[in-house]
Amino acid sequence: MQILTGITPFVTVFFALASLAVLLVVGAAGAFLVRNRSARRHSGAALLPYYRTLALGH
Repeated sequence: MQILTGITPFVTVFFALASLAVLLVVGAAGAFLVRNRSARRHSGAALLPYYRTLALGH
């Protein structure tokens, strides 16, 4: 059990950084969706076909 007490700080830091990375990715995806919403609504495209075309067109 002594190995667990030695590795606990590293595991804690790892999961803290991983959760921060997940939050940043979700925030970036949300900002992307909000930014492109007006263009999508202006063109009258549905949600999935618009982003599918956007992703595959690059």
